[in-house]
Amino acid sequence: MEEAAAVPELLDWLLYRLGLPKRRLAQLLGVDRDTLTRWQDSGHVDFGACRLILQVLEADPDSLLPLLVRRLESRGGKRASWASRVRRIRADFRLTVAEFADLLETSESSVVSWEQGYSDPMSCHAVILDLIEDYPAEMAGLLGFVPVEDAPPPDAWPRARLEEVLDRAGLGPGDFAGLIGIEAQSVTAWMRGTARPAACSAFFLTALERFPAATLRRLRDVDLGFWVPGRARDARLAAALGKRELSRLTGVPGATLRGWEREMPGRNDCPKALYSLIERDPGGFRAWAQRVRG
Repeated sequence: MEEAAAVPELLDWLLYRLGLPKRRLAQLLGVDRDTLTRWQDSGHVDFGACRLILQVLEADPDSLLPLLVRRLESRGGKRASWASRVRRIRADFRLTVAEFADLLETSESSVVSWEQGYSDPMSCHAVILDLIEDYPAEMAGLLGFVPVEDAPPPDAWPRARLEEVLDRAGLGPGDFAGLIGIEAQSVTAWMRGTARPAACSAFFLTALERFPAATLRRLRDVDLGFWVPGRARDARLAAALGKRELSRLTGVPGATLRGWEREMPGRNDCPKALYSLIERDPGGFRAWAQRVRG
């Protein structure tokens, strides 16, 4: 969603498409009417979580609107503290703090603050968390993250398995890190058990485990240099891959993919390696990723 130019038009379209008064739409989003008016006037939506809800409403209003209405109509029931709820939601979906922050389009420090009880989710963050808690399967599909039944268990990459995969491929920890564009210290931390591979790294580890020679060939020529904004999105579109399908194939949360496509990070869980493979072989990437996914 382009900010200044698109926000007023999108809000006008949603109000017309949904047949809602402005105050009602504001309530569904967890904000007040004046906030909605400010977004229309300025062309800027303050919070990433609010932008996310608007994007999903734009893409699939018939699926998200009933959930928003049900949430609003059922409010008032007693719930556990936000700290325990956020910890449970994140644990249920086996997401790291970084992945959960990406999903909710917020900072890692905010997630930590919620989980430790220093602050509570507000506004659209509270709305999304309520919906994920109450409608996990539906929200997994709408937001493009991997539901718990498809997510790997937290101990999916113990040291013995990691060593076996890297040894069979003839790679040291630093070699593998260099191939996919992450820090060597990350692989060392996996080996020590003080961290676990995030989704993109886990995808490449699985590929290396199942198809070592083919995966090494693919990774030898990835472009880990500077990526201009929009290049990753163009690569995905050229491969006729939707974000939801790419999330399903790789296990990378849809919100993380959206962030990478807005601005490719320097070194952050191998996005350049992933999108480089899509760019180099748009026709074959889907078939290869489906085989990796098993």
